[in-house]
Amino acid sequence: MQQKSRWYIRVFVGISGWISSLFVLFLFAMIFKGAFFNSSVMFMLGILLVFGAYLMFLSADGDFIEQVSLANAFAGEALMSVAIFNMPIKENVSFLIISIIFAILMLVIPYYIHRFLSAIAMSISFFLFLKDLAYTEVIFGLFGIVVFVLLLFRDRFKNTNMIEAILYGLLSSFIFINYADYKQEIIQNHMPIEFALGGVVGFATWKILASYDLLGNAKVVSLSIMGVLLTTVLSFWVHNLMLPVAILVIAFWQQDKKLIYLSILLGLFSLSRYYYFAGDTLLDKSKLLLLSSICFAIAYGTLKALFKKDIHV
Repeated sequence: MQQKSRWYIRVFVGISGWISSLFVLFLFAMIFKGAFFNSSVMFMLGILLVFGAYLMFLSADGDFIEQVSLANAFAGEALMSVAIFNMPIKENVSFLIISIIFAILMLVIPYYIHRFLSAIAMSISFFLFLKDLAYTEVIFGLFGIVVFVLLLFRDRFKNTNMIEAILYGLLSSFIFINYADYKQEIIQNHMPIEFALGGVVGFATWKILASYDLLGNAKVVSLSIMGVLLTTVLSFWVHNLMLPVAILVIAFWQQDKKLIYLSILLGLFSLSRYYYFAGDTLLDKSKLLLLSSICFAIAYGTLKALFKKDIHV
């Protein structure tokens, strides 16, 4: 059995694959530059690049070919997306078509990073398609519930590597839309989302208590209910507060350090952004920050003490 090369050699081989692919694509663009003014031709070129990337993946034997295949796949998807936007169709229909394309390619091309980024592009395009429709906030909240429930039970899937890449991508898009949509072009009212995430936190907490036979412990159950309700109340003032709390609870259940670090960063960011933009007095801000810090400290300390997880943060 052939031994794998050292990691730094594989990194340089991968980088060389991307550079080689970019040079070939640049040469291809210079030769057929007239085709880039025709949306249909551009779309067909994108399909050919993606199809070629898939064929390279099937015969890939080494990091160089794999990275060339990945670069061609991204280039083909970019060409198809630009071609669709240049076609004489409505903007929201363009977003829907792009979302469908990324959903198909996410399943077909089995690279972890490709599935992760395709899941992000697919979900963001889909919600840009929905932005002018009614009940977008409700649909987005339901989307968040589905993503978090799947994260909660991701160990039950057979192909955990594929599921992890897709779920991390969907979670990243959910976070991105929540925090980046500051002009409220997609989500005009965040309260349905906060309530949906509150339900996720409550359900995940119940699953954790049930798995450790703690549902009969009145003290633990009362403390958990108070924590969920207190965090939900705080979310009325601090938007996106339930999101890091939901990620934190899922992370403790899954023993996922990456999600723990992410939840802490998002929680601090949410509180800091509220503190910066809020029009309340300094005393009110200080009270809210103190209360929020106590909530996070109680949640972390209680979970670690009760469930004795071997997590060192």
